[in-house]
Amino acid sequence: MLSLAYIKMFIYLSAGFIGLMNIAFLLFLTKYKDSGNRRLYRATRNFSFSALLLVVLYFLFLFMRFVFGELENNSLLRVFDILAFVGLKYFWLKIIMDIIEIKNGVLQRTINVLFLIFAVLCVINFGFFMDSQYYIANGVIRGYVTAVNLLFSTIPLAINLYILIRYYHQMVNKLDVVFIVSNSLLIHLNALWNSLMAISLYYGKLVLSTWITPISDPTSIFLFLINLNLFIFIYRKDFSPLFKLSAEGTIREKKEVATDQEILDILAFKHALTVREREVAYLVYQGYTNPDIADRLFISRNTVRNHIHNIFYKMDVSTRMELVHLVNSQR
Repeated sequence: MLSLAYIKMFIYLSAGFIGLMNIAFLLFLTKYKDSGNRRLYRATRNFSFSALLLVVLYFLFLFMRFVFGELENNSLLRVFDILAFVGLKYFWLKIIMDIIEIKNGVLQRTINVLFLIFAVLCVINFGFFMDSQYYIANGVIRGYVTAVNLLFSTIPLAINLYILIRYYHQMVNKLDVVFIVSNSLLIHLNALWNSLMAISLYYGKLVLSTWITPISDPTSIFLFLINLNLFIFIYRKDFSPLFKLSAEGTIREKKEVATDQEILDILAFKHALTVREREVAYLVYQGYTNPDIADRLFISRNTVRNHIHNIFYKMDVSTRMELVHLVNSQR
């Protein structure tokens, strides 16, 4: 059992390392945050911090229990634990809405209000209504906390499913689809598992000494996969080979009159476009249609749509005309 515990601790360490890499990537991207999708950048950054906080807390819990035999979580640790879960679910919904570019103010306000209520209730419940083993002696309070727990598990899941079903047609980029669907599955499976375990603890059906055994708690695997999925998404989205200015292009930038190609080169560098995205952006600027671009670059029309989606997101424009105006404004 002890050897399995150390394997689980290693998984937490790996998940934490990936989480740190995600944050390092995002810190690197701060140089582009004012030129790209700022809302998506902030949501991804905050989600990364929430996921990393969960990894650190669970590693700390496991380390204290298996190394020092400490089986109690004080109220402060319990509050940090539940707030990290609240943040993980909240910022995940924000990421989905920003990737799909959902312009639904009512839905956004509803999510904000619901999660503010959940955050307040969870802080009260985990800070005051249970002991260090998560047991709740009072039957009425136990039923109330259980109800809040179930609502906190089901309502974000329902919102997540609603967004996926309602706005699926807007996700033209395959990378976005795979990332959103897979991470949604991981996050809510992890939430369901922890919800069932927490309710068992409230009623004294489990105690921490059995709940944290490596066999019965797959949280480390879930957190590892969630962080790894985010790592792959950030890398593929923003760190695939970036377009770089040549020495000649850097010199030409200083001329009073620049060609369209040179202006696109400068914008491609500024907004971290890939080489292919730079090529597509230039053809879009010249007025070529998607089929024309596909024929000229020998790629599929669906691939052209994916590239244009990425270009618009990185350059913070919504239409071809806005891209043209952006280029012309650089003269």
